[in-house]
Amino acid sequence: MPAESTPPTLLVADDDPAVRQSLERTLAREGYSVLLAPDGQAAMERLREGGVDLLLSHLRMPGLNGLELLWEVKAAEPDVDVIMLTACGTVEA
Repeated sequence: MPAESTPPTLLVADDDPAVRQSLERTLAREGYSVLLAPDGQAAMERLREGGVDLLLSHLRMPGLNGLELLWEVKAAEPDVDVIMLTACGTVEA
């Protein structure tokens, strides 16, 4: 009997609770293990615990914003992939 593989663990960092919950429902329905963080600092703390395969982060968050979080993640956990989400992107961002 083949061993079941563990689903990838995704961490969603967004300051909007409705967005976090919507992404959690959608991703869990697709079979992913989903963790939630209300801001960049909480996301970084959770990432340091290990076991996160992918970070989905909102670009604009109070405190540690998505871009700052990206730099910290790549310095501390370079193997974690990051997808940035925004509804208000600019060419510069």
